[in-house]
Amino acid sequence: MNRRTRTGLGIMLAVTVIGLAAPGAARADLVWFQDQTAFENAMLAQGKLNKAIETFEENTVPNGEIGLIKNPLQGGVANGPFPNGLDASNLTVQTNRLGGNPTVPDVGDIMALPTPGVLGVTSDVVIAGASTDSLDLIFNDSDKTGIGFDAVTVLANDVSGGISVEVRVYNTSNALLGMFTSPADPVGSNFLGVLSTEPIGRINIWDPVEPVNGAGVEGADNIQMWAVPEPATALLLLVGGSLIATHQRRKTALVK
Repeated sequence: MNRRTRTGLGIMLAVTVIGLAAPGAARADLVWFQDQTAFENAMLAQGKLNKAIETFEENTVPNGEIGLIKNPLQGGVANGPFPNGLDASNLTVQTNRLGGNPTVPDVGDIMALPTPGVLGVTSDVVIAGASTDSLDLIFNDSDKTGIGFDAVTVLANDVSGGISVEVRVYNTSNALLGMFTSPADPVGSNFLGVLSTEPIGRINIWDPVEPVNGAGVEGADNIQMWAVPEPATALLLLVGGSLIATHQRRKTALVK
């Protein structure tokens, strides 16, 4: 699909699903994006700051191999092939034994880290440890209102298409805000972003058992975390922008 078509779909989706939530969900407006550029432009238009992008590349597993990680994988905490933990200090990734429901991680539960050359992935990615598990992305700060990532699933029977994951969004009190079904594949070619009117505490990714494709193992890559900057940070950004603008005006005057 060309870039113009994908962008159009992303904008249309954002308009049509605002305010929709799963049955029994807490009251909040969610806007979903399937186009990365549209998502990032929407975040910037709302004055949000991208606090981190987690790529999982800071590991020691050679290409063509699979690493194993004990629950939970956290920012700045050493864990197996991540000697310094995740680069994103405010993110925790864990296997969830249920599809979307809150669970307490068991130290015996594991996640997997396939690298390029295995399971069809083309970059390092963290996935759940079994097809019966789901994957949690937990945001330790209570200020994230925009999350984007590449949806991944591996080991489904038919990797040529028709594969999807269910993505559930929870607030910081672990109340369900809404869900969306996104296409997914081993290479993470399907972007999904969500904008919430209240802070996001957890996102659950679940590849359910499908009649045709069977059960895949879900994951995520290139996780973006957006928040409204704190007043001090916002002031620095504003002052910095003003200084740049002043410098540009002076430079223009000198040229004239």
